[in-house]
Amino acid sequence: MASPGPSANGDDPETIIDFFRVGEIRLPTDEDFQYFVTLSDNHDGWIQKFDKDSTTVWMKEVPGNTVKMLKVHTTFENVEPHVLYAMFEDGSYRHVWDEAMLSDDVICKIEEGNSDIVYYAMKCPAPLRNRDFVAQRCWKKNSNDEYIVFNHSVAHEQYPPSRQFIRGLSFVTGYIIRKSENGGSFFSYLTHSDPRGMVPKWLLNIVASKISPRIVLKMAKAAEDYLDWKAQNTTSTDSNDPSLDNVPMVSISNLKEMSEEEVPLTPIKGEPDYLGGEAMLVDSEVAPNNLPIIDSMLMNDSTEDKEDV
Repeated sequence: MASPGPSANGDDPETIIDFFRVGEIRLPTDEDFQYFVTLSDNHDGWIQKFDKDSTTVWMKEVPGNTVKMLKVHTTFENVEPHVLYAMFEDGSYRHVWDEAMLSDDVICKIEEGNSDIVYYAMKCPAPLRNRDFVAQRCWKKNSNDEYIVFNHSVAHEQYPPSRQFIRGLSFVTGYIIRKSENGGSFFSYLTHSDPRGMVPKWLLNIVASKISPRIVLKMAKAAEDYLDWKAQNTTSTDSNDPSLDNVPMVSISNLKEMSEEEVPLTPIKGEPDYLGGEAMLVDSEVAPNNLPIIDSMLMNDSTEDKEDV
């Protein structure tokens, strides 16, 4: 599956420049960060899926790719940008608020710049298999209190695919934090990722219209509680801190780059049984009735919300 290319002029997705591709490991450029900002700020071609209480969710088709992009904009009224950024990068605190996280490891820091290689494993509701990702993460802080963080999938020999997980692909995933005009923080999250396996279109639509807004509410509460938690947990760590214990600093020349076709994944071709119960899901635009996965994902939603799934 081809990964997307960014627009050279910010508007035309068919005009490709040299953004990261899956498997590529290099230092980020100013153009890479500008591309990610453009994806966040430009809504041309995006279809709005949700708009309520200062949170908006969009999805967008990507030429040459069957997986859509997802974008979320929201405002955290009571949290300043530097606090919000610190919360997201505090690996210890993420274990508190991210119930889906099984593992969040910094594999190594890249000596030459603001970048590292990370591993993330997440729980998925039955019958979906759990997913994991290996990615190169890049970050930048601008003078106007703007934070930009994004990642894309790569491979690392210390974290090969495991039969415990389906190895997903991130073509580009990340977030932007800015100071909001009315105080607090503007937050943008964007992902173009392929969970692989069997994740039907109706489930992706539920994620866009139902699950994403709920996650935003959970993050807002976590952000408001972060400073109090931090005061009581002085040993928590910023995952972007180069002094992290037991995290090696590695020259980028020593990291193995692969083509997209070479990046190891699970399940591999010829292993259909690896999907388990996930193989029984029906790929359609409309969600089937009485499926347990819907109830488990929308457990805390109101009756009114469930009726319009």
